[in-house]
Amino acid sequence: MLAALALCSLAGLSAAGARMSDGIANGDFETPVTRDEPVPGWVLELGAQNGAKTPESVVAVDRDERHGGRASLRFSGDRATRGWRIAKQAVEVRPGGRYELTAWTRAAGVEPNGFGIDNGYVGLFFFDAAGKVAGRGFANVERPDSDWTERRVELVAPPHAREAYVFVFLSMLGDMWVDDVALA
Repeated sequence: MLAALALCSLAGLSAAGARMSDGIANGDFETPVTRDEPVPGWVLELGAQNGAKTPESVVAVDRDERHGGRASLRFSGDRATRGWRIAKQAVEVRPGGRYELTAWTRAAGVEPNGFGIDNGYVGLFFFDAAGKVAGRGFANVERPDSDWTERRVELVAPPHAREAYVFVFLSMLGDMWVDDVALA
């Protein structure tokens, strides 16, 4: 897990126009996409790689498969994929505060990629002032196949936490969908 996280930068978040729902902007993935924001409210970036950055995994709003509403977020990779994209969103830090992250996930054909970077999760990560991981919790997607299943992460923010991010990541073969992401 840490190999994938190590490549995550702490870039800013542009959530302009994205609807806030339960502490997460566009957690239902209903906000219309634009050329500049393919997943409004979320930052997409390289989360892990194997020898090259391309071809990249696909991360896109999916209007055909969804848990609730009209859309979900789909992650997809195959044997040719070398750059695995992650979706992240900055969230408010309350040192010592209790957090509950919930999301619904679905999987189809998810299996290890053979490179040892086998992640499929929804997670909450806290970072200290130096940018080091101060605390984390994540819920893995059921694999290889699963119907829509609620995932839950409960975590207390460390007293020295200064930044926090919700991450959604798949670095395995197959498809993973996430929907109805909420943070309390």
